[in-house]
Amino acid sequence: MKSNTYQLTTSDGLKLYGKYWTPDSNLKGVITWVHGMGEHIERYEHVAKVITEAGYAIVGYDHRGHGRSEGNRGHIPSYEQFMDDLTLVFNQSSNLFPNIPHFIYGHSMGGGLVANYLERRKPQVKAALLSAPYFRLATPQPAIKLALGRLTQNLVPKLALPTGLNPQHISRDAEVVKKYISDPLVHDKVSAKMGISLIENGEYAIAHAGDIQVPTLVLHGTGDQLTDCKASEEFAKKGGSLIQIKLYKGLFHEIHNEPEKDIVFKDIIDWLNNHL
Repeated sequence: MKSNTYQLTTSDGLKLYGKYWTPDSNLKGVITWVHGMGEHIERYEHVAKVITEAGYAIVGYDHRGHGRSEGNRGHIPSYEQFMDDLTLVFNQSSNLFPNIPHFIYGHSMGGGLVANYLERRKPQVKAALLSAPYFRLATPQPAIKLALGRLTQNLVPKLALPTGLNPQHISRDAEVVKKYISDPLVHDKVSAKMGISLIENGEYAIAHAGDIQVPTLVLHGTGDQLTDCKASEEFAKKGGSLIQIKLYKGLFHEIHNEPEKDIVFKDIIDWLNNHL
């Protein structure tokens, strides 16, 4: 496996940090990889090792306000801008690896973003994968908190507060949790603007699942205490025959970081191979 970094400039002038991994030989396809809330793309180094060994390149990036990318921590000016950033990375994947099958993968917040992107931007991909997508939170926010968020997003849109995410809920592997807590590039901030956007566009993704035009596999652990597994099932049901769902009994939020991750990796690689 080989890796390189790159940098992109958003339409509003922010520098996005990107990284891509390439197989040593036998390149079969490329995956645009979209990470979750508060984390960064280099947390997927071990995933990239497995996926590249199967013949696929991965092109990832740190969202604005995340990891090594510029921007206010945990803030987006709009969901359209969020999708515009993804378009930059998607085009980068195509430029780095032209004329080979293209896939797209999103985890958690990234899964909700990819779902919206498939519905509204119609990227030219062979297939897609959504891992524990953020359509709804496992524990709904109180109505008063949502009302305050909608008010605050207009008054002080960049004001970021703690997400309240419990690191113990990301994985049943204590070492994963320990590394997450000590990772200086991980943050627990979200602005009112971003928080409300994620909630509203999560609901949009479910309601418009039928607009997706490519085979899509949803992967979700039934023990997820962060994003709602039932919302993934609703999304898959509304999406019809193009959307399939794979549930992992008892697994927590980061299925790629669970003790059973090898089973998850096999399912991902099988899906990619079956859609070349």
